[in-house]
Amino acid sequence: MTIDVATLVPIERMREHLRLESDDASQDGTILLYAKAALGYCLWYCDEPRWLTAGDVPDQVESAMLLVLTDFFEHRSSQSEIQLYKNPMAEALLFSCRNWSGTVPAEVE
Repeated sequence: MTIDVATLVPIERMREHLRLESDDASQDGTILLYAKAALGYCLWYCDEPRWLTAGDVPDQVESAMLLVLTDFFEHRSSQSEIQLYKNPMAEALLFSCRNWSGTVPAEVE
């Protein structure tokens, strides 16, 4: 992945989204690990080869990445007492950004 997740969303914003203390860096390694996985999922879903830097990524994808990060972070145990499903809001945000043709436009090549 060429897009740095911490450039797309600063770690302070991730902590705020996860409702953690803004100055508590003790879980930053775990947060960044799950954030990379969340961004990877979002980029895979959208399949848009024109996004090469954090500035190329639409706000909807950034928001969806935060929602998926929250799911990964809060449900990181392999066991759960509740049935977990896909995050419909994250997929709704990503849906409008998806490259449906699966091809690279001529101007990018």
